[in-house]
Amino acid sequence: MKRAELQAVQQLLDRPEDILAKREADRENQPPNGDQLHVMTIKILFYYVRLWNYTCIVCMDAVRKTQLLMAQLQMHPAHILSATKRRAASISPALEDKSADALSHSMVLSSTSSSKRPRLTRSVNEFLVAWFLAHKANPYPSANERAQIAARTDLSEQQVRNWFANMRKRHWKPSHQSKKPRSLLDVVLRKTDA
Repeated sequence: MKRAELQAVQQLLDRPEDILAKREADRENQPPNGDQLHVMTIKILFYYVRLWNYTCIVCMDAVRKTQLLMAQLQMHPAHILSATKRRAASISPALEDKSADALSHSMVLSSTSSSKRPRLTRSVNEFLVAWFLAHKANPYPSANERAQIAARTDLSEQQVRNWFANMRKRHWKPSHQSKKPRSLLDVVLRKTDA
């Protein structure tokens, strides 16, 4: 044997744990063989099946309970309300009336109103835009004008105020000529710009 080969053999004999560690690292970096891949696939499949079953059971149970509660509510609304009062009383006597009233109020609201906020109709929007464009130099309706606009469009004054604030913020740039000059310098500068 050559001298280099002897040194390599000697190094291997001196450190056998390094060789074992290298072999383990090589095994870990290799792709799994067919049997290992098959076992891993089955484990993943079972995991997702269990997860799906749990999710379906929870969802179906929630739907079933909701349907049952809605059917009971339609059949005997007073009975459900009294049962709710009893539960609230067992929690805290001080909150009994408040929770029952809130529950009945929310039931009334949920049955009479939709979950979406109504949007402006096209005619209302066209009227507001027309007013805005007609008063583009100063699109700030006075309190009387806001009241008239609210009466004409069936909106509240707050809605009218918000609509104009949004419109000014999005689409209006005040003209510098319509502003009153603050000083003589402003007058001179405007004349030179024009």
